[in-house]
Amino acid sequence: MIRLRYADNQPIVLVTSYLPFKYFSKLESFDFENGSLYSALEKEGYPVINVHRKLEVESADETVADMLNINENDPIFYFHTVGYAKNKIPVEYSIARYRGDINSFEISIDR
Repeated sequence: MIRLRYADNQPIVLVTSYLPFKYFSKLESFDFENGSLYSALEKEGYPVINVHRKLEVESADETVADMLNINENDPIFYFHTVGYAKNKIPVEYSIARYRGDINSFEISIDR
């Protein structure tokens, strides 16, 4: 599934998500314009309860730059995410490319 998400009528992130068909064969009928991916996964009985996320900073290639309305080689935040349901079942792998010029992230770590 490929989604281009907007804020204030401006593209902010391009997300490509991979989902195991054996769990989610009916997702094509879900209305993603009015509901989130995680709410759809929960509706199918596989709520995401844990994620592992890796962040890199890369340069936008021609396609990503065009989709996000930025210049080629502009910096982007590049997230790899694996979402897990209970029993550590991986239910989502996604790659998200966020514009580097209008996005920021805060990370809290509890010990």
